[in-house]
Amino acid sequence: SVPAFELKTNLIEVGQLEVLFPGEKDVNYAIQFSTDMKDWFSLEKVIIGQGDTVRERFQVSDDVGFFRVLRN
Repeated sequence: SVPAFELKTNLIEVGQLEVLFPGEKDVNYAIQFSTDMKDWFSLEKVIIGQGDTVRERFQVSDDVGFFRVLRN
């Protein structure tokens, strides 16, 4: 079974962030980023859940930013 939804982030090294969240089997997700929480930009192609934790890594800058995961 998939745990309750919770988005976690880990700073792997300077400039690299890991985003983790539970992915339900056969459900599509998109990870988005924003600097102002108004305009959002997709960071990744569609991610298809496999019934376990999804782990995606991204290059990040020193700018303040926000992440969200959309279930499609």
